[in-house]
Amino acid sequence: MPLGNKCPNCGRQTYHKDGPILRCSRHDCGAVGWISAPDPPGGGRGRKCERCEGSTVRVIATVNGVKARHCYACGSTFLMT
Repeated sequence: MPLGNKCPNCGRQTYHKDGPILRCSRHDCGAVGWISAPDPPGGGRGRKCERCEGSTVRVIATVNGVKARHCYACGSTFLMT
């Protein structure tokens, strides 16, 4: 794997883009950061948002079994196990 950006957690050049997130490729580090808002959602109904109560929540990334969910209506992001 090519060298990435400097990881803010472990300080090594192992921080790589993975969809809408940056992720450290070292298994013992686990640092994750956001690049920008995720791409527009596909068709179909999403999960219910805990903040705005719209059905517009989609899973945008899964890191070590933790799912990052993003609401496309209000812009909230939730981490769920």
